[in-house]
Amino acid sequence: ALEIIRGGRRFPLVLCDVHLPGINGVAVLKELRRLVNDMAVVMMSSSDHVAIVEQCVVEGADSYMFKPPRPQEIEGLWGFVARRRQQAIGENQINASLTQCIRLCEAEAGKLLR
Repeated sequence: ALEIIRGGRRFPLVLCDVHLPGINGVAVLKELRRLVNDMAVVMMSSSDHVAIVEQCVVEGADSYMFKPPRPQEIEGLWGFVARRRQQAIGENQINASLTQCIRLCEAEAGKLLR
């Protein structure tokens, strides 16, 4: 999955188990957040250890789901994904506007200093 995302493909939602064969799910989460920050990432595990849940949230998980998930939780994910995507779109628009404003201010300041 990481290779596909590294190749430029994007998904609205990534479900990632904390305990994956051969790699730690938290390491996958960190790499996902390094690559893209606008995908919803939900970590999953049968473990209810508070430290694991906290680590996932600190590393950028949008949510944490205990396995096996209940049908209501799966249904609720789609509303969550829609809200997360709208939030990311809004943040991207704000960042673009701020960047443009900063560039204009820098240009004007440069003119004044000449």
